Amino acid sequence: MDLSQFVDLDSYSSSPGFLGYTDNIPDFSEAGINAVCDDFIEKMTSYIGDVTVASSLFISSNKEELSQDYNIPLTEIDKFLHALLKNGLVKTIDFDTLPPPESPQFDREFRKLENTFTFLHLPDVEILKEILLSFYHAVGLKGHLFLVFKTAELIVYPHSDDFGFGFVSMNKACWSEKIEWLQTHFYDFQSSNVKSCLN
Repeated sequence: MDLSQFVDLDSYSSSPGFLGYTDNIPDFSEAGINAVCDDFIEKMTSYIGDVTVASSLFISSNKEELSQDYNIPLTEIDKFLHALLKNGLVKTIDFDTLPPPESPQFDREFRKLENTFTFLHLPDVEILKEILLSFYHAVGLKGHLFLVFKTAELIVYPHSDDFGFGFVSMNKACWSEKIEWLQTHFYDFQSSNVKSCLN
């Protein structure tokens, strides 16, 4: 699956089929993050059986560095990344092996990492929730995470700015029905300023 035909990987909101986003701001507690994930899954429940998770996420393999960055004990690192690691959706990278950051080679290697996707087909509800929770706990991961709902013709991405989701249409036909559906189901959905149809 070539996601770049639907999603602008440099700026999701610049994607030709970008529909809008939710910005469901919880209280940043475990209960708040759980509520955001439960609400999303409940509203997408009829499409869960046809979802593919696409990930190019990666993180430093230096656990001491991660412990400092996330201000957590070394013993907790695998725990908060568990669902992503278990399902092969995050790569651990030794950043010291990459070319110097100021070099063109570094940009090429970094872009290659960002654009190399792993796909997990048809996860069940519990697996999907675990993946979302793991993503939200590990704010600052590099790369991309998308949920491809083929039947709904939607690509959804979780974002950690305000703990919400963005929506991109995979269908080049009129999308007013999709926007209307999202506005009906997600009270905090913010529609993008788009034309009624794609050209």
